[in-house]
Amino acid sequence: MKEINSIELFAGAGGLALGLEKSGINVVALNEYDKNAIETLKL
Repeated sequence: MKEINSIELFAGAGGLALGLEKSGINVVALNEYDKNAIETLKL
């Protein structure tokens, strides 16, 4: 099976990335500008 990679722009708190990873998609990068959202992503 082919590996699927993804990047997420405007990631917010990263909810979409978590869902993608749970479905087997490899999230290789997240991008966010809001400092509070970035702190959430770091956790």
